[in-house]
Amino acid sequence: MTKLFNLVFLIISFQVLFAQKQKLGFNLVVGQTYYLTIKSATTDALQNVNRPKVKINFNSSGRIAFKVIDCKDSIYNLSASFQQLSGVTNLPIGPFGDINSFDSDNKNKSDTFSNVVMEIIDKPFLVRMTTLGKIVEVKNMDAVFKQALARFPLTMEQRIIFKGELNRAFGEDIFKNDLEMATAIYPDKPVERGGHWTIQRNPGSRHADTLISTYAWADKAESYNIITGTGNTTTVQQDGYTQMDSMQVKADMTDSIYSNLKVDSKTGWITEGTINDVMSGNSEIKDNPKFPGGLQQKASFLKEITYSSK
Repeated sequence: MTKLFNLVFLIISFQVLFAQKQKLGFNLVVGQTYYLTIKSATTDALQNVNRPKVKINFNSSGRIAFKVIDCKDSIYNLSASFQQLSGVTNLPIGPFGDINSFDSDNKNKSDTFSNVVMEIIDKPFLVRMTTLGKIVEVKNMDAVFKQALARFPLTMEQRIIFKGELNRAFGEDIFKNDLEMATAIYPDKPVERGGHWTIQRNPGSRHADTLISTYAWADKAESYNIITGTGNTTTVQQDGYTQMDSMQVKADMTDSIYSNLKVDSKTGWITEGTINDVMSGNSEIKDNPKFPGGLQQKASFLKEITYSSK
């Protein structure tokens, strides 16, 4: 009878322990430096009415160091700097000068763009992030890019192309979105393993106003947690156009995001993970000098982002 009682007690204790709710989030150490490599593979497919589909592929990779300066009012001030940068653009048609790739590890002095990118390495900029992973601010990154470009005798066309490619891969808006997709994953209340929660984000680089994601604490080990998520947005601009690059544009787009992230159980830092982003729909550009008569397009965007702390 005693053995049976002890067995029942152990089972109940285990179940209670298993179901205990925990506070998930970042617990970074002031003065410590954390590293994150973000690799992105993007395919943009555009099809104008009665014309063949055009695909544009873009791959990028960036390794970033984040040194924790302080934490005040649940906001971390992080001194961030790129440790490595590379990118490759594949265009199906049209000239692109000699600029279709760059790599900060390329020591070829004749590769002007790679030499520009090398000037960005180890130059600090500010990232402010809450303990739940919301990116409050990215500051001075644009200044770092401008200073790097200013060190070289570039033509105006080169400056425009170089700056455009840098912003396409690592501009403040893109950087913030790609980083926040992997950090703004934590609930504002304690949860138990297997629990679910919802987070709303407003990514500035998207047509949609709000991205609603449902996350789950899918698995737990001694040194890490697995967090999965599914997010969806639908943008329908039926009543008007949005001003974009001196043109009037409206869109009917659906966006779905699937996340699988492994995070350190003590610090909350991303150890590794993958996010797949699928967007598709229709867009319309109003009549303008660039597109007389306007332009209607079918569009799809596929983006896979991988993260690693190595």
